Amino acid sequence: MVAGELPGGVAAWLVTRQEVGRQVLADARFVKDPAVWGAWRRGEVPEDWPLTPLVTVQNMTTATGADHRRLRTPLARAFTTRRVRELEPRVAALADELLGETGEMGARAAGDPVDLRACFAHPLPIRVICELFGVPGHRAPRVRALCGALFGTEPSPAEAAATHVALRGELSALIDERRAHPGDDLTTALIDAREATWGDAADAPVSPN
Repeated sequence: MVAGELPGGVAAWLVTRQEVGRQVLADARFVKDPAVWGAWRRGEVPEDWPLTPLVTVQNMTTATGADHRRLRTPLARAFTTRRVRELEPRVAALADELLGETGEMGARAAGDPVDLRACFAHPLPIRVICELFGVPGHRAPRVRALCGALFGTEPSPAEAAATHVALRGELSALIDERRAHPGDDLTTALIDAREATWGDAADAPVSPN
C-alpha cells in the first residue's frame, strides 16, 4: 500500500498489489461505512468533495456483515462462471472493435499519441457491463455516459448527485423492460434470483444499484 491523495486534498491509501487487495477485502477492520471514517467524522473532508456520492451511496458495495450477505445472495445465484465464460467471445470482439481501424485507437495509430485509458481501458469495461446486463442499444450510449460521469472528479456535489439520480432512472427503466420482456442477460437473472430468494417480501431490495 502507498500513500496517495484524492481530489480535494483528501488523504488515502492505495492498494497496488493483488495479494494486498485480497488481504484488505478479507479483513473485517476495513469497512465502507463513512460513519467510521475519522476524517469524515471530524469534518476534514470538504463539503464540496466531488466523490461524496460514491462514499455515501447505500447499496451492496457499501453494505457490510449480514446486510452485505443478504444483498449479495441474488447476485451470487445469477453471476455464474458459465455466464462469464459465455461472454468471453463478445468481450474479445469489443476489444477488437476499439483497437481496430474504426475504433479511436486504430484511428489515431498513424503516429499520433493515444490516451490508452480514454480510448480503451475506460470504454471497454463499461461496454462489457452493458452487454452483460442486457442494456439495449437505444439506452447503451446514455448509460455509458452516465457511468463515465459517475467517477468524474470535476463535477460539483449537486452535479454528481444528479448523475446518480439519472443513472438510477435508466437502470430502473431497464429493470421494468426486462420484467416485461425477459432476456438472456444478468438483469433478467437477477430479477429471477431476487424473486426466488424473497418472493414478494416487503423488505426485499429493489434498488437498481
